[in-house]
Amino acid sequence: MLASLTWDEKRELSAAINNLNPDKLAGVVNIIQERMPLDVQNEEDAEIVIDIDSMDTGTLRELQSYVASCQPKKRKASGRAEIGVGDISDSDSEIEGDWP
Repeated sequence: MLASLTWDEKRELSAAINNLNPDKLAGVVNIIQERMPLDVQNEEDAEIVIDIDSMDTGTLRELQSYVASCQPKKRKASGRAEIGVGDISDSDSEIEGDWP
C-alpha cells in the first residue's frame, strides 16, 4: 500500500505541475484521465482544474514520478573547481602585494 502524500508533498506537487512546460502538461492530463476519467470537452484552450485533494494516492504518486522525470537532472558537485588554461587572463595572474 502506498503512503499518502503529506500536505507539503501535495503543495510541492501542485507547484511542480504549475511550473511544467506546456508540452509536458499533456502527460499530467493523460495520467489523470487514465486513472480518474474526466468529463472534459475537446476544446484546445480549455482550462482544467486539478483538485489534488480529491485524487487517490496512486494517481498522486504517479504524477509525482512523472513530474520528477520532467525536471532537469541535477549535477552532483564534485567539491572542486576545474579551471581550464584559457579561463585565466594575463591580468588575473598578477599578484599584488609586498613580497620579500
